Amino acid sequence: MPHEGEKKGLLFGTIYVFVLLFCRKRHSRDWQLTKQTKKKQTAQWWHLKKREEGKLKNKKNFLYKNERRRKMGGGGEEEENRGRRRKKLGGGRKKNFFRGKN
Repeated sequence: MPHEGEKKGLLFGTIYVFVLLFCRKRHSRDWQLTKQTKKKQTAQWWHLKKREEGKLKNKKNFLYKNERRRKMGGGGEEEENRGRRRKKLGGGRKKNFFRGKN
């Protein structure tokens, strides 16, 4: 039968181990990612709810992808996919920039 000091030590030891495990789980990458996705999901849900109620002040902020694409293409009706083509032409990061130099 452990006496008072040992009981205290065991108690603090178990608490310490649990705290360590919990902190490791919180700081791991997948935990953070799940937190981010949860935040995004709640934001999307909130926007959709407000949108259905008609309470969003600036409705341009949250358009579905196809609506956004449709709005992007200016021009006339003779060029339907103008917005999509302009999207593809954007100059992004050139990955083969150093190909001939190293």
